[in-house]
Amino acid sequence: MRKVIVITGGTTGIGAATAALFASQNIQVYNLDMKKSEVAHPLIETILCNTADFENVQSAFTHILSKEKKLDYLFVNAGVFLFGTLEESSAEAISRVVDINVKGYLYVLKCALPIMKKTGGVIVLTGSDTSLVGKPEMTAYCSTKAAIASMTKSVCIDYAKHNIRINCICPGPTDTPLARQANETLAKKTGMTLEETLEKVKQGQPIHGFCTSEEVAKMVYFLCTESLPFMTGAIISMDGGYTAQ
Repeated sequence: MRKVIVITGGTTGIGAATAALFASQNIQVYNLDMKKSEVAHPLIETILCNTADFENVQSAFTHILSKEKKLDYLFVNAGVFLFGTLEESSAEAISRVVDINVKGYLYVLKCALPIMKKTGGVIVLTGSDTSLVGKPEMTAYCSTKAAIASMTKSVCIDYAKHNIRINCICPGPTDTPLARQANETLAKKTGMTLEETLEKVKQGQPIHGFCTSEEVAKMVYFLCTESLPFMTGAIISMDGGYTAQ
């Protein structure tokens, strides 16, 4: 029987690369995203869904259950970025980043876990280097990513008895649309050119440069499909050594 994965935020960036990789391995992919995927593949189905809306998430999983009897893998990845101090950030902007990056993750887990309890499975959450360290002018965003790391550990404890493993990957600077948007915002705020900003970011970790969406996708695939029965609750850095400094 073909394996099944649900991916959130699978239309662009890390999510899109992960969807493409899993589909290439004959795994059925359900992509929960607010935009249709541009990747045409018979094993990738996009379900338009705002993960910050619990009824939306419930509806998406109801649709999936009408077609599938199980859920083998879950990759919770949809997220947004917010740059600025708390004083500079509007209440609406803070609410949005918390809604999508925290409540959205919890809602997806709440809907997926009862399904996965039946047969066991593997969950991967997308954190960030800011799951582990703070960064200037990113308090709201850093808070949400730290929450994802804690979420990973708590779910690990509650669901190990159901043969569900969960781990959190923490990419550093990665070449994605979200990261490009963040770097453009940083460039405008500092008065630097985008090229100068990108070069500064590249030099910020022992391995200079950016991670790629494809490299992160390979880690997700490894965590899901390799025989790693004792690996759960892990917070895994993929940041070129940034958090080791």
